[in-house]
Amino acid sequence: MCGRGPIVSAPLAPALSAIEERYGPGAAERLVRRTEVAEDGALLITLEEGDTLRWLRAEAGRVTEIAPEGDPALPAAGALAARARAGAARILSWRPGRRIVARVESPGGARIVKGYRPARFAGALLAHFRAEHRVPPEAFRVPRLLGEEPGLCALVFERVEGSPLDAPAADASTMRDLGRRLARFQRAPAEDLLVHGRAEERAVLARTAARVLFARGQLPEGWSALEERLGALTARTATASTAAHRDLHDGQILCAGDAVSLVDFDLWCRAEPTLDAANLAAHVHLRALERKLPDAAPRARSVGIQLLEGLGRADDSASRESFAFYRASAGLRLALLCALRPAWMPLLPGILHLAREGIEEAERA
Repeated sequence: MCGRGPIVSAPLAPALSAIEERYGPGAAERLVRRTEVAEDGALLITLEEGDTLRWLRAEAGRVTEIAPEGDPALPAAGALAARARAGAARILSWRPGRRIVARVESPGGARIVKGYRPARFAGALLAHFRAEHRVPPEAFRVPRLLGEEPGLCALVFERVEGSPLDAPAADASTMRDLGRRLARFQRAPAEDLLVHGRAEERAVLARTAARVLFARGQLPEGWSALEERLGALTARTATASTAAHRDLHDGQILCAGDAVSLVDFDLWCRAEPTLDAANLAAHVHLRALERKLPDAAPRARSVGIQLLEGLGRADDSASRESFAFYRASAGLRLALLCALRPAWMPLLPGILHLAREGIEEAERA
């Protein structure tokens, strides 16, 4: 599934072999949830088994288990790890050197605590403050910011009740309702937010591709040709920009009866109105492939149409072209993530089909 032959020094293959040796046959496919490349070239790998998370550092063919308390870049990591050892918290995610998230128990109920690098703390605080005060309540419920711990570069949020959106199983009315909610969300004031356009989207792809090329020694077969075709569409006139979440997927949408919450505004920005809907549709495709549903591609196409209908943009040719562009871009980005997660590697053909379909649709527009 890859183009040219692997570079001998690519570190991912020996790291996965070391995981198999340490945790047993099939462990890499069963346990690896995320792989990232550290600034020094080491691989940072998250393992997940039930509710248990482990983190590994792989370099020079050796795999070493690491823990949040050893992260000097995140002031909150040590404190949250200590609470977890005392049974007063549970680490939900840790991206070494970047961010840590934990559920912390308190007398008033559970809280979500997010710890950042010092350079990112003020920006994260401002982004969440803006979201809480700007997102229309008829669009989404936004978790309340309960406090901050400047010494730890951490933000404390209420824990929102609800279950993640089961996107592949959602009916048409649910997806149209989400589209309408996105349309209301886009009314939030956004003039002072950073712009994320097509050039910025391609820059994200380029950075991610560089990490995958380093880790694997190769990119997924056909990926570069598709990205080049996407690049030819970048200079097209963009539709007007509005508020955008920029990381919209099923896990960010929490449903509890009629209440729908949207979480994690770290990337919130100003972008084309179809970006969030396209990203969600691409993730529906991924989830359908994960579940081995036979109609993954038609299901994702239907979801895209329903979201555009809810947005009120299904009959607008410029919006359909924009949606196709960003669905293709999301597909290419997800393909890169699949290339670093053994359990997802078999999904690569289906995800690249999504990207190709989006590019062809945008090219015809």
